[in-house]
Amino acid sequence: AGLRRARELILWEANRIGMCLPQLVESRRAGGVSFAPDTVAWLTARFETDRARFDSLLAGGPFFHSDAPGAGDCAIWGYTQWLDAAGVGPSANMAAWLARMGALADRALPGGAFNAD
Repeated sequence: AGLRRARELILWEANRIGMCLPQLVESRRAGGVSFAPDTVAWLTARFETDRARFDSLLAGGPFFHSDAPGAGDCAIWGYTQWLDAAGVGPSANMAAWLARMGALADRALPGGAFNAD
């Protein structure tokens, strides 16, 4: 179940949140690619859908893989660092998850931060 969950999360991250956030960042970057206002609105709406799905996938747990972070948490963590630069904000659940991820022991070596599943 752990590996299947990781695959599902990584595919969601790569095809959803991993697509709109980098494009929103680029649309706001000085000298970046100029996006039409309706494109930015569409990307923002897509992120809002992704943010709601994030909450659903987290399902009230501390991490996506239960009580300890896993591969899915790491994959999604990378993109959630761009929220401010993208001009979007986290949900309350996402903000709490970001705080938990940020509080991991120095974001230590993977062997110390992740369970064996």
